[in-house]
Amino acid sequence: MQDSADKVFERIYRLVRRNDPRGDLKKLRSAFKRACELHSDQIRKSGEPYIHHLLAVAEILAELRLDVVTVSASMLHDSLEDTPLTKGKLSDEFGEEIANLVEGASKLSKFSPDPALAEAHNLRRMLLAMAKDVRVVLIKLADRLHNLRTLHHKNQEDQRRIAQESMDIFAPLANRMGIGSIRWEMEDLCFRYLEPEAYADIERRVAKKLAEREDIIASAIASVEGVSTKANIKAKIAGRPKHFFSIWRKMQEGRSFEEVTDLHGIRIVLGSIRQCYTVLGLIHTAFTPIPGRFKDYIALPKTNGYKSIHTVVVDKAGQLFEFQIRTKEMHRRAEVGVAAHWRYKERTKPGLHDDTSLAFLDRVLEWQTDLVEPGQIMDALRRGLFEEEVFVFTPKGQVKEFPLGATPLDFAFAVHTEVGRRAVGAKVNGRIVPFNYRLRTGDVVEILTNPNAAPSRDWLDIVVTSRARSRIRQHLRETQQETYHSDGQRQLDEEARRRRKKLSALHKEDNYKKLIKQYGFTDEDSFLVAIGDGRINAVGFLDRLLKSKVAPPPTIVPTTEICRVEIEGSGDFDYRIAGCCLPSPPQAIVGFTTKSRGVSVHSTSCPNILRAPKERRLKARWVGDITVTRKMARLTVEALDWRGLLAELSATIASFGVDIVKAEAFVLEGKSKSRFKFVLSFAPDFDTRAMLTKIEEVPQVERTRLS
Repeated sequence: MQDSADKVFERIYRLVRRNDPRGDLKKLRSAFKRACELHSDQIRKSGEPYIHHLLAVAEILAELRLDVVTVSASMLHDSLEDTPLTKGKLSDEFGEEIANLVEGASKLSKFSPDPALAEAHNLRRMLLAMAKDVRVVLIKLADRLHNLRTLHHKNQEDQRRIAQESMDIFAPLANRMGIGSIRWEMEDLCFRYLEPEAYADIERRVAKKLAEREDIIASAIASVEGVSTKANIKAKIAGRPKHFFSIWRKMQEGRSFEEVTDLHGIRIVLGSIRQCYTVLGLIHTAFTPIPGRFKDYIALPKTNGYKSIHTVVVDKAGQLFEFQIRTKEMHRRAEVGVAAHWRYKERTKPGLHDDTSLAFLDRVLEWQTDLVEPGQIMDALRRGLFEEEVFVFTPKGQVKEFPLGATPLDFAFAVHTEVGRRAVGAKVNGRIVPFNYRLRTGDVVEILTNPNAAPSRDWLDIVVTSRARSRIRQHLRETQQETYHSDGQRQLDEEARRRRKKLSALHKEDNYKKLIKQYGFTDEDSFLVAIGDGRINAVGFLDRLLKSKVAPPPTIVPTTEICRVEIEGSGDFDYRIAGCCLPSPPQAIVGFTTKSRGVSVHSTSCPNILRAPKERRLKARWVGDITVTRKMARLTVEALDWRGLLAELSATIASFGVDIVKAEAFVLEGKSKSRFKFVLSFAPDFDTRAMLTKIEEVPQVERTRLS
């Protein structure tokens, strides 16, 4: 076994020597020998010596062209957790830089999405470690990737738990950092364990079309090579692989397998930006470009630093192709993200402001100062990883990035806190707009201010960025502290009475003051202010104090007969509302028999159903109150527990007079987490915000999403 480990290390050594020739290569060899000593008696569940895992992590980082220090630290990244070695001893042997990286990676290993109060502190430590030295996160990503590669040695419960955590946190984190090679492999590996039947089906269907696809792509490549050669341009042209998870995700949006896979991907790598635009012109001459399917990420890069030109064209035979055109440096950046910008010559590590893909970490760090509840912090991290962006301009042409749904008030506070505080109006593209206007990419935004203006509490319902919300709350705390204090006292008192407790009795609880300190407050007054301004949830606090997970049932408001679907005169069919068209009463509907998920219900005008075989269509109709036009929406609720929650969530939704057309519950992570999916029907003018707020107040609920 040691011979095998030695061979792997020599391969890593050659990679690192090529990538970082000025590094201390003796330290790399010493780290390998020390790791072998420390983990000599440790065996993984696969039966392999533990050193093989450490070497696999090191090799992933070496392939990303990282430096000697990072690769050395990766071979020692479990030494502080799993061996008697201390940080002091590690620092003496390998230096403070490696010791700090190993310690940071150890803290990340303890990270879990569980929102228990102690985990909030672990999460903060993770965020600080990321900001202090990004290499800590690169080690953790490589560690998680190899764990996913060997996940087949785990039991089924662990497989799903690790895959779900990786899909929720680590794959989006790799994407945010621009590391495409890790992101795509992680997503496909997670998909394999989370949706095994769908994965096997797509794998089989892709293999079946492989030969045909290769012939089509080879023909297109030959055409592009011909026009490039005539223009004296050297180009590296290759087909782009289809990732299984990407195919499946697009199918969930309503596209068929054929629609997704008939778009053939081809990548062209060139020597300069000028050549990129020249080749773009040659392609648009040789093929017919599809209107609206052109994106120039060179002129306007993605927030993770990704640069490329994308264009979709069609040939004379009707075949669709998506060309990605980029330089060698852009291609490397697309594969390895932030690792591509490691500055060996200066011998310094990149900080937050050295790379655009790390910009979201600035926002993450701001959350620490304002968020207290673990659930809020976790939700903010998820938003930071998943949210889509819009790009807007200041009147002077400066580009600013915001999450989708951001408003002029978010823009104002991003410019400067005082601009936000004194805002009285906004102009977008020269026209006055309300503060709740949703910014769009390309908007030019100007903020109108008045020195006597001040933030309103209503603004908290308008802004979406953590920075704006934090600054508004800070101002309101400074100017309305007494109001927030009394609001917090009232909320705590009301929640105590709902549990048939008296607030005066709660003060006598042994853990009352201890728990307040665990939340990070030194006195009860500031703690009550935090409840009043929304940083702390009174329900969650009393849950922890009383160790109670039971919430009183909400008052039920009588609703209309729930709208449901009747298929060919029977109510026994297992049906689901199709996500591609999301039909709602009183739209005409039709059923379609799927192979594995019962009957899907589509609008009769849905493009997908019009292409579907007629023999698999079924007559369907709405039953219940469909005399008025109703709006349909999908609600997803993620929670920490599952026992009894479906009934409680359904009752909460019904209390607002909203009809539940369909409800599904999924138990995740060994029955410790759950996901509920509802299809809702409500009046077109129904304001969903109050309902979502009420749902989020249900104990154990972590996150809601309405679409």
